[in-house]
Amino acid sequence: MDAPRPARVIAGLITTVTLEAGAMNWHQPQPWRADAVVQGRDQDYNSERFLHVFSYRHLSSMGPLEDGIRGTAGSVTGDRLYLDFQYRQTFPFDNPDRAFLLDIQRGEDFDGDFQRQVVGFRQILGGRWQLSLRGDLFSDKSRTDIYFGVRRLLAGGGWLEAQWVLPDAYFNDKTGGDSEMRRRPHTLFLQWHRPHGDGAVTTVSLNHSPRSVLDDRDEGVEVASRQTRLALSHGRRWGGWGWRLDLEAERTRRDHDLDEVPGGIPFERDMEAVTLSATQLRHRWQPELGVRYLRLDESGWFGREV
Repeated sequence: MDAPRPARVIAGLITTVTLEAGAMNWHQPQPWRADAVVQGRDQDYNSERFLHVFSYRHLSSMGPLEDGIRGTAGSVTGDRLYLDFQYRQTFPFDNPDRAFLLDIQRGEDFDGDFQRQVVGFRQILGGRWQLSLRGDLFSDKSRTDIYFGVRRLLAGGGWLEAQWVLPDAYFNDKTGGDSEMRRRPHTLFLQWHRPHGDGAVTTVSLNHSPRSVLDDRDEGVEVASRQTRLALSHGRRWGGWGWRLDLEAERTRRDHDLDEVPGGIPFERDMEAVTLSATQLRHRWQPELGVRYLRLDESGWFGREV
C-alpha cells in the first residue's frame, strides 16, 4: 500500500455582498467527533465553494440562541448539497421552573457534515440559575454524548453559561469492537451574552476540546487531537442603520499514527474570518451591504475519507 502523503490547502476570500452575517454554528456547543478526527471530510475546498455556501446564509431573524425552527440548503457542487437546519424548543412543565429541551441539528463545519438530536431537562433555581442535563442518544450506546450545563442569568436579559460535554461517554465500556479511547475526549463550551441599553447585543462563545487520543483499530489509526473555536458577534443600531460584526477563529491540531505509516502524520488548521454588515432599517426593503474576509490554512493528512 502506498503511504498517504501530507497535503496543504490555503484558501483566501474577500467578497462584498448583500448578507445576513452569522458566526457559523459556534454560538452553541460543538463537541469532539470521532468521525471528524479519523475520517475527516470527503470533499475539496476552493473559493467558489465558499461563495456558494455564504450565499445560502440564513435570512430569518431567528438566531442560534433562540427557540424556533430555521433551515437553509443549496447546491455547492454537482454532487454536494450544503444544508444547515436547526429546530430548538423548550417545553415547560406545569411547574415552569422545569422544562423539557429538544435541539435537532443538521449542519456542516470544516471537518464535514454532522447530525445531532439532543434531548434533556432544565431546572431553574432561585430565579437566576439554570441547570441542564442533555444527551445526544443512539441505539449504539457507545456513541452517546452527555451535556452538563449551568447558566447564570444577568440583569438586562444577559447570561453567563458553561457546558461540559462528554462525547462518546461510554465508548470504552459499550463499544462492540477493539477500538479504545486512550485519553477520553471532552469539550468545554463557555458563552457570555449581553444586550446593551442602546439596543446593541454582544455574544462571545468558546468551544475548546483539549488533547484526546483515540485508537481506532477498525481503521488502523491512532489519533491525538485538540481544537479551539472562538466566535464573537456584535450588533447595534445607529443613525437609521443596523450594524453587525462577526469574528470567527479556529485552531485545530491532530497527529495520525497509521498502521502503514509508523511515526505519525500531523494535521494543522488555522482559520480567521471577519464579517461586517450594515442594513438600512428605514427603507421599506431594508437593503443590506457587507464585506467578508476568510482565511483558511490547512496542511498535513486530512483523514481516511480523502
